[in-house]
Amino acid sequence: MAGWDIPPAVRSMMESRLRDDLASEPAKHIKRALAPWGERLNIFSPIVVSLHPPQDTYIFTFHLVYGEDEESLIVMQSGYAKVSK
Repeated sequence: MAGWDIPPAVRSMMESRLRDDLASEPAKHIKRALAPWGERLNIFSPIVVSLHPPQDTYIFTFHLVYGEDEESLIVMQSGYAKVSK
């Protein structure tokens, strides 16, 4: 994530969503999906809209797996898309 070209305020909002939403109630925020190759995926995909012009929308995607303790979440892949107005 350090190499992502996103504004600091957007990064802060996204990190807040990870900490506040995902960490507090993961089952409520994780979507289960099926990859084209058949693997079951746990996806957390917050959407963040920048507060300052241009008000771009950032769609983040985190592919997660549960740790051996069945409580820890491990990010396997992550990425984002920027949608400009």
